[in-house]
Amino acid sequence: MRTGFVVIDLETSEEAYLARVGNGAPRIGKYVVRVDELERVGVAAVKRALQNSQVVIIDEIGPMELLSQRFKEVVTEALNSSKPVVATIHVRAGESPFGRSVLTRRDVVLLEVNLSNRALIHREIVRHVLEYVSAYSEGRSS
Repeated sequence: MRTGFVVIDLETSEEAYLARVGNGAPRIGKYVVRVDELERVGVAAVKRALQNSQVVIIDEIGPMELLSQRFKEVVTEALNSSKPVVATIHVRAGESPFGRSVLTRRDVVLLEVNLSNRALIHREIVRHVLEYVSAYSEGRSS
């Protein structure tokens, strides 16, 4: 039985609970969302990736994460940067104005993950990132 969700900084391996079963607010279903922990670990991880990494990875932009204004701001900063961003967005996040703004960006490539493609979709993601990096590199050398 699931008791919570963890946010992990891929660079430092720091972890914190994004949400746990319990009492308190804000809530999404049976989970109490720890906005403070998301901001301490998750927002800091995206900021660090913008400074130190070639690709920014965000998993995920979902209803829990959208409770944080700082998270939305850093996602926007990442999407507006020159770095490729690989992000997952929960289908329900598209119901929010912020989620819709991400999904309707002209510079976003949407790939739907489902049971039939989830084992191989990483290849398509890598192809898109490599194409982006190559095009960006060529544009900088011109």
